[in-house]
Amino acid sequence: MFEPSRRRHLCGFTLVELVVTLAIFGIAGAAIFGSMSFALGKQSDSLWRAKTEILARSYLDQIMIRKFDELTPEGGVPRCGPCSSPADFDDGESRANFDDVDDFNGLREIPPLDEDGQPIEVFAGFQVEVSVAYLDAAQQLAFGLADSQHAKVVSVIVTPPGGSSQVFSAVRANY
Repeated sequence: MFEPSRRRHLCGFTLVELVVTLAIFGIAGAAIFGSMSFALGKQSDSLWRAKTEILARSYLDQIMIRKFDELTPEGGVPRCGPCSSPADFDDGESRANFDDVDDFNGLREIPPLDEDGQPIEVFAGFQVEVSVAYLDAAQQLAFGLADSQHAKVVSVIVTPPGGSSQVFSAVRANY
């Protein structure tokens, strides 16, 4: 067999060295897996955010091409004055007959619908709410307008499935 002096020169790992090495690899693997799962989780957040922005933009586009007010003549000239009061924003029109910005006030759709009233398949599970209001005093001052009825703030609130609501706003002027 081997002599004691020769055994000292044999190469190999002890059980303690092997256990320590496995523990180090386990900790490193857990850290890498944790960071990858975090990154993958955030990747889906970007998708929801992008879809939310597309949907909000679609609704804002539909709203902003409409007349400023029920009392605004076709073509927008001359501008209305006085305009409808906020109490008159809901004039009982159906979605298919919305012809001015404030008709969208209070609109709530689950699932979101296109201009023809058909559900938009790719946005199933989303919720859309719209509010329309005249400028408040601070906004009127910021825009330098003499009358708060010279502009309306249109806010589209989009809630993705299982996500938090995001608000998108635009100002529609009476011109």
